[in-house]
Amino acid sequence: MKRYYVGIGPEGKRKLFRSASEPEVHTHGSIYSAVIGPFRTKRGAEFMRDHGAGDPHCQTVRDAERIAKQIATENRIEDQTVYVASAWWRENDAFVTVVGNSARLVEKTIFKAMRNAAIDAYNSDCEDGKRVRDYMDDIAWSGVNAFAFDAIVPERIIRQYEESYSTDADTVTHHPDMDYSDYEMLRDGRKDIVVYL
Repeated sequence: MKRYYVGIGPEGKRKLFRSASEPEVHTHGSIYSAVIGPFRTKRGAEFMRDHGAGDPHCQTVRDAERIAKQIATENRIEDQTVYVASAWWRENDAFVTVVGNSARLVEKTIFKAMRNAAIDAYNSDCEDGKRVRDYMDDIAWSGVNAFAFDAIVPERIIRQYEESYSTDADTVTHHPDMDYSDYEMLRDGRKDIVVYL
């Protein structure tokens, strides 16, 4: 099984990586000047990568795991805001819904999905004289709206995944409507991802 480690590069830059075996000088010495780990959870390794340098409270793997778990536990669903946008062909149901922790990224992603849908329609109907812009005009969208996390993610998904999220379970039962990694990234507040609902 691959475990999480944090490698410290030549200029002190920290990088998260996974390795099936314990890193040694002959396997990782040319890349990293030091390695911290193994970590039990990705969340603990990410915390060490992002906050471990110079933090007197985060000196060991155990410290990083404990602090990261405490932050995750305090990060209540009711207090978390996510941003949502949907798009649909006029007179139809939504064909795409996007949720994320960054309003700007959600807007950029929904516009890209709308443009792709217009291009697909143009390519399949190119004989009627319409341009891609004309198809774009046939698509409506909701705008980007802020909602509470638990108002967007269905309660059955939260019920299934939240216990695993707060206890750092080694195995998680998959829910067919949302992948656990998507759930975890939304819950962690990552602003560089979007999830399609």
